Amino acid sequence: MHDWSFRNASKVEPGVLKALYLSLCTDGGLLIRVTEQRWAARDYTTAIPGRGVEVPLYATLPGVAWRPVAIEVVGILESHWPERVRFRRVDGELLARPDFLRDPAAHVE
Repeated sequence: MHDWSFRNASKVEPGVLKALYLSLCTDGGLLIRVTEQRWAARDYTTAIPGRGVEVPLYATLPGVAWRPVAIEVVGILESHWPERVRFRRVDGELLARPDFLRDPAAHVE
């Protein structure tokens, strides 16, 4: 839809690991990476219970280029998991929803 390159490097090693490794990127410098590992030694539970799967978006582009994609991705996630999408700092601390996601039409860079 956005001329993305998609990679699915997910794998299952029976009795050891179930791993989700997905990435989407553009030649222009936008990357979305989803990574989750569930180990048999932990009964395939999440590393941090209640935390869910992180979906970081990395960009070397100005906000005007990546923010519409972020708005779209968050909208898709929220349509599947209403009221479950959260925003965190790099250290894991919860953040308020970014202003540009609260009212996308009002925030133009």
